[in-house]
Parts: sequence; C-alpha cells; structure tokens
Amino acid sequence: MYGHLRYHGAKILVAKNLAAQAAGVALKLTKFLMFKWLKVNAERYGHSI
Repeated sequence: MYGHLRYHGAKILVAKNLAAQAAGVALKLTKFLMFKWLKVNAERYGHSI
C-alpha cells in the first residue's frame, strides 16, 4: 500500500498512487523549543500549487 522514496539518506513512505503521480515533494521540518513539526507538500504532474 505504501511506496518509499529516498532523499539525502532519509526514507520517506508515501501512498503508492501519490508516488506514481508526484512531480515533486517538499519537506520542511520546524523546531520550537521541544516541539517539532514536519510539513510535506506534494505537487502532482499537470498541477501547480
């Protein structure tokens, strides 16, 4: 059900249909004190964000 992509040594699990349709994926990690947030933006082929 999930596929994986590798980026700079990190393994990212994504839904197989998203991996097949993604033109690009952007990851953003934000830290504040002891809290961490991970934001993932994916762009599909033929669509712009």
